[in-house]
Amino acid sequence: MAALRAHKSSQESSPSRFVALPQELQIRCVEFLALGDAASLAKQLSKGTRTAARRALTRGRWRPVCEVARNGKATIEGVMGSYMTDNGTPLGRARTWQERLAGLSDASRALFREAWALEPAEVLFILLLWTRDSYHEAYLFLCLVEPSTDGLRRILAACEYSHREFARRAGHSGRPSLAEDAEERECHPGDLVAAWSRAIGAPLFFHQQPNLLGDELECWEDPAQAAGFVLDMSGEYGQVWLDETMYGGIPNYIIDKARAYCARWEDQTKAAAFIYPFMKIQFAADELENDFSANFGT
Repeated sequence: MAALRAHKSSQESSPSRFVALPQELQIRCVEFLALGDAASLAKQLSKGTRTAARRALTRGRWRPVCEVARNGKATIEGVMGSYMTDNGTPLGRARTWQERLAGLSDASRALFREAWALEPAEVLFILLLWTRDSYHEAYLFLCLVEPSTDGLRRILAACEYSHREFARRAGHSGRPSLAEDAEERECHPGDLVAAWSRAIGAPLFFHQQPNLLGDELECWEDPAQAAGFVLDMSGEYGQVWLDETMYGGIPNYIIDKARAYCARWEDQTKAAAFIYPFMKIQFAADELENDFSANFGT
């Protein structure tokens, strides 16, 4: 009991110890926090601490990411032009991403690349917020920072946070489920990945080459979230797979699909966790079919 009281006392005194630090040291401390935690700290505690947190966000380590959040979309929108001529007719050919960003300053290019190198997951989340209005600015940003398919691994690794967060905002788990309609969500990361791949001239057909996507998803912390991401990227945000499982009459359809994505994973525990949500869907479909047969015949 005494140890518990001592631990609680230590926790309660931590803010006061932090406030007692010189502001320069407070700024350095905040720079080691995750961006979301730093932003939260900027709204709490003492005035001095709020000031230190805001300086860390606007002048310190997190400045490039915050600049992208504040001004990135407008900066790209200001130079990218359109696919139409001045008189409203379509251009003779689609402009490449390089042509659309030709007017972007060297300083903006350097800032965008710095932000992406610093925290790809946070930047991708910002880009997906842009897609509520238009995909153009978001995929052009990705083309600039990852101009070839060599960046696919980094982009897919960055997708985990956004996939989980946008599912949470819709009241979903982010995992494969018969009870969740992915179309209810906004800002699907897979849509942006597909737009980026087309823009760099290397469209990715993941379901013809499941290893191309699956191999890069082994790094996700939660394999069940990776499974949900794969399902979302299938036809009609997973509905095609679910319909084939429920009504297609192909045994173990969705399980076999899932296995193709994690077939080369080194971590078999993760692979099993990736397949498990699809097994639950398959078992539910089998039970419904058995119930139907028992009550109405084949």
